[in-house]
Amino acid sequence: MARKIRVLIVEDCDEDAALELRELRKHGFEPEHERVRTAQGLSAALAKGGWDVILSDYRMPGFSGMDALRMARAHSPAAPFILISGTVGEDLAVESLQAGAADYVLKDRPARLGPAVERALRDAADREALRMSEERFKTVFSNAAIGICLFAPEGRILDANDSLCRLLDCGRPELLEKSFPDISAQPGVEDCRRCMARMLAGEISRDGPCERLLRRGEAEVHAEVSCVLLRASTGRPLYFIAEVRDLTQERIAAAERTLLERQLAQAQKLEAVGRLAGGVAHDFNNMLTAISGFSAFLLESLPEGDPRRDDVLEIRLAGERAAALTRQLLAFSRLQAVELRVMDLNDAVREALRLLSRVIGEDVTIETALLAGAAPVLADPTHIHQVLLNLAINARDAMPEGGRLRIGTRRVSLDEAAAKTRPDARPGCYLALEVSDTGMGMDQAVLSHLFEVFFTTKPEGKGTGLGLSTVYGIVRQCGGFIAVESAPGAGSKFAVHLPVAEREAPAEKPAPGAGLPRARGEAVLVAEDDEFVRRFAVRALKSLGYRVFDAGSPEEALKVGVKEDVQLLLSDLVMPGMSGLELARRLGESRPGVKKLFMSGFSRESPIPKGAPPEETLLRKPLSIESLGEAVRRALDS
Repeated sequence: MARKIRVLIVEDCDEDAALELRELRKHGFEPEHERVRTAQGLSAALAKGGWDVILSDYRMPGFSGMDALRMARAHSPAAPFILISGTVGEDLAVESLQAGAADYVLKDRPARLGPAVERALRDAADREALRMSEERFKTVFSNAAIGICLFAPEGRILDANDSLCRLLDCGRPELLEKSFPDISAQPGVEDCRRCMARMLAGEISRDGPCERLLRRGEAEVHAEVSCVLLRASTGRPLYFIAEVRDLTQERIAAAERTLLERQLAQAQKLEAVGRLAGGVAHDFNNMLTAISGFSAFLLESLPEGDPRRDDVLEIRLAGERAAALTRQLLAFSRLQAVELRVMDLNDAVREALRLLSRVIGEDVTIETALLAGAAPVLADPTHIHQVLLNLAINARDAMPEGGRLRIGTRRVSLDEAAAKTRPDARPGCYLALEVSDTGMGMDQAVLSHLFEVFFTTKPEGKGTGLGLSTVYGIVRQCGGFIAVESAPGAGSKFAVHLPVAEREAPAEKPAPGAGLPRARGEAVLVAEDDEFVRRFAVRALKSLGYRVFDAGSPEEALKVGVKEDVQLLLSDLVMPGMSGLELARRLGESRPGVKKLFMSGFSRESPIPKGAPPEETLLRKPLSIESLGEAVRRALDS
């Protein structure tokens, strides 16, 4: 469909005018035109206005194209002017362009006319859009509710709007005589100059928003200042734009109130997690004692090479990981202390791989690239398993269509300069545990909140927001740091850096029960209302040579303790009807020399109902044959 345009033709030759109209139609224009031959006719036509383009011959009787160009610039500066000539030299072409012509066309090359008009109209539209943009900027600048200031790279104020003048109680002429840093109150002047210097040097792209004290006559005013440096396409600094927002006392109070509300909500969430974890810890740890304990007995009874050993080992490892998960939740919510020991990072990865292969799924390929030789770090092995599990599950969720999960370890050395680039790192040697995926990746908005408590990008009900915050807490407790690389569509890479331990990792632990201190003819009374825990404790102590009596209630335990000659009472702290402490007190009245050892499924930080005994007499669940055997021997020898 032809494009309609209004064309003013300045031409004394009929054939040339007809040729120009023909070329315009060939190019897809539908020209509505008027033709003039004299300066008087051009002046009258220009007065009508509304011309999209002006085409002018260069040589006409008593009237030249340059004359027409000057008249057009004076009356219709927005309309593009194209000079048409049979012979125009280079000097004349340059002169016409410098005088404001959009283009020039030679009459022996009429085919150039259509494209020249097209380009001239496009340029005119761009100039009009720029003009309108400038008008809008002026409108926004003048009427903005916040103060806006333009100042030169050296600081001289070039312009300021009315809002800034009111904020500073200063007239515009007076303000234009000042430098922008000088409107700040001391000591903010030098700070402002330093920020300008950093932006000019390219170290930062903008400054703020930040609170500053500004001069207001003899007084000072609190303001929020944000500043950006505009540069030319060549990189040359043009000018700064500063936004200045008045911070009234009401706004300050509102900001403080919002911050306090957020902190309160965060504290309430953490408190809820702590209460929940403490509440379920007791019963959950009882169940884990039975799962881990009896699987250890079964594992010990199976000969080497028996294919069932792997299945039992998986059960025991799952129980240990479940116990670790409970401890880690408590550590996160209650800041529970952890016991660090030298371990081999490669061994932790190899051990976790068997579980990961089941958790990740068949559509994700797991690749490993482990450091040759030992990889000693100071950490809690169960916590490292938790780190690996969390990172691997996040990677799997980022690859809903499947992909590749790569787990590797390598040595990293950080010098002073490299450590300064990360506020949570120190110079030294690290072992990096790297977990990378080929998933959907993350943008900067997600990365900036990645380790915040309860932050998650998963749908409601699909994620707790505790995983990565827990990982962060574990790594910081070990003295390490985490580096993350990710971009949308490019996957993610987590590098957990742990300090290299000074000594080698210990050899593998002996089989359950091997090398534990054994009985010396003593009898132990086990008082535990949970049947599974009681049965495990009885079997474990008998395997270590103790004579064992057991009771499922405090009342039954009193009867047995009075009747039988026992040297140690091993009692749960919380039982129906009577606490372990009360049971120990009443049994001590009949047997003053009996030793006491208590068991509890509550965390160290959870308030234990009905009081707590001295820490050295308290054995934390879930129990293992090792922890039980050592604690009983220690209690008897105390």
